[in-house]
Amino acid sequence: MTDAEGGVFGGTNTAATCRAQGWEAGTLLAGDAGYGETVIEVTAVGQEKILARCVVKRGLWGPWPEMLWQLSERLWREVSQEYVDSLPGGGRLDDV
Repeated sequence: MTDAEGGVFGGTNTAATCRAQGWEAGTLLAGDAGYGETVIEVTAVGQEKILARCVVKRGLWGPWPEMLWQLSERLWREVSQEYVDSLPGGGRLDDV
């Protein structure tokens, strides 16, 4: 499901949403649930779930451990490494 700005809600099957959007391991996604933007890096897409690591959460940089992630809490959009680098305190993902 998408909104007018192209954000995607993950629904109940996060992996199916990723496959439908062409999101795979290495894809960077950004979304905001009203508390500040979160950026994740998808690390694996399974049959129903995905693994991801949080890169930035509410302006705080990780690293956070890889974990199961659901896309149902916010609208998600694919972002570039350049976008991530431009965030306050930004740095290459390899540096976090």
